[in-house]
Amino acid sequence: MSKIALEGKNRLPSRVQDLILDVGMTVTHAQHGSSSNETLASLAKNYVSLETCVDNTAKSLEKMKSEIEKLEKNASFIEKSLNPGVFGHFWV
Repeated sequence: MSKIALEGKNRLPSRVQDLILDVGMTVTHAQHGSSSNETLASLAKNYVSLETCVDNTAKSLEKMKSEIEKLEKNASFIEKSLNPGVFGHFWV
């Protein structure tokens, strides 16, 4: 690893600089060992692919809602025609 080059008052003590480098190497090692980068990339791809699925589902639900409204109107019309009320026809 390379040392952090700082001058004057900003120069880090050697021990602090070594600790910073050790932490950086530990984090890098943990990332490679756990394959978290691959997992994150896979999750991102899956999330993006879900967007299309959710979009299509929303469109399908809107179509279904429209069809349900039409069926309800037709059912109401049929009900009214079968129950004409007080002045309606009586079947014998």
